Amino acid sequence: MLISGATGKVGQHLIKALQIKGVPFKALARTEASARTLAEQGVDTVRGDLSNPAAVESALLGADTFFLLGAPSAHQGTQELGAIQAAKAAGVRRVVKLSVCGAGVDSACAITREHARVEQELADSDIAWTSLRPTLFMQNWVAKPVFERPSPSTPTRRTRASPGLTPAMSPKPQPRSSRAPAMMAVSTS
Repeated sequence: MLISGATGKVGQHLIKALQIKGVPFKALARTEASARTLAEQGVDTVRGDLSNPAAVESALLGADTFFLLGAPSAHQGTQELGAIQAAKAAGVRRVVKLSVCGAGVDSACAITREHARVEQELADSDIAWTSLRPTLFMQNWVAKPVFERPSPSTPTRRTRASPGLTPAMSPKPQPRSSRAPAMMAVSTS
């Protein structure tokens, strides 16, 4: 398995879970600094960048699964499409893509249209695929230190999603029926 985006929030959780379960994998490191950071965590790395499909193809040789997480940018869709072509050429059997909730070609949002374009490429390919569509990452809206070190004055509550204490976002929990699911997955197999 090859993991892209391994130094980000999602990637860090994924590599920790794989390490705990003893699943063999390598991480794609875009920079020397990223490679060092991952190596310090005991992660085998290969150098490469999603903007270079030949490097991605080389990194994917021998991998049966590719976790595809591109960095948000104006080029993300194009880079991920190139990475899918690299996965095909390397003989990868499954791609797991981190997408976005609401991905659709008719979306008013350019980001969700780009994710839909990449998902469509996967659907049209002969590679098995899974597209994960998270609804929201709260850390994108709230300052990071709040989640890492709640102060004594920060109201906290336990949630089903997190057995630990997390900052309370609302004094009253929303009724279960009005909450969006934390993650949706779309898959062909």
